Amino acid sequence: HVNDYDALSVDGFVHFDDSNWEYIIGSKEKIEDLNTSGNVAIYNPEECTLYSEGKLNLGLDAGLLKVEAFGFLAANFTEQSIAGKLDFGLDFLLHRKASKFLYKQLKKSSLTVKSDQSSALHQRMLKELLGKRKLKKYNRKKKNTTKKHEQLGHPIERIQYANELFDASEI
Repeated sequence: HVNDYDALSVDGFVHFDDSNWEYIIGSKEKIEDLNTSGNVAIYNPEECTLYSEGKLNLGLDAGLLKVEAFGFLAANFTEQSIAGKLDFGLDFLLHRKASKFLYKQLKKSSLTVKSDQSSALHQRMLKELLGKRKLKKYNRKKKNTTKKHEQLGHPIERIQYANELFDASEI
C-alpha cells in the first residue's frame, strides 16, 4: 500500500506573465515579488517546463527528529527529466559526548563541498527556515566574522562556528 503526498504544494492565484509566456502560481505577494516567502510554481507551456520552489514535504514523520526541507524542483516534460536542489534542516537531541565523537569523525572525513550561502536561492531557503529577522542577524554576524571563516579550513569547523553564532534558543 503506497500513500501519495504532495512533495511541494502551491496555493494561491494563477497569473499569466505576458512577457515570459509563463503561468505563475502563488500568493499575490509571491507573484509580485518572487523573493518573498512562500511556495511558487512557474509553468512554461512553450518549453513544457515546470519550476517549483518552496518548503517541501518529504512525507515522513520522524518523531523526535524534526526534518525540514526547502528548495526547488525543475521538471522538463519533453525530456522526461526532473532536477532540484534542497536544503535540509535537522533538529534533534544529541548527547554531548556523541556530539563530540560525531564532530571528530566528520573532521577526519573527506567532506570538502562548500555551499554558497550568499546565493539568492540559499538566502531564500534560509529566510523561509529562519525568518527574516533571524536571517538578517545571521548574515550580519557572518559578515562580521569573515576573517574567522577564512581561518577555518575544514567544512566541519565552519559548521561548528556557524552553530556558535546562535545558541539553541535563538534558532
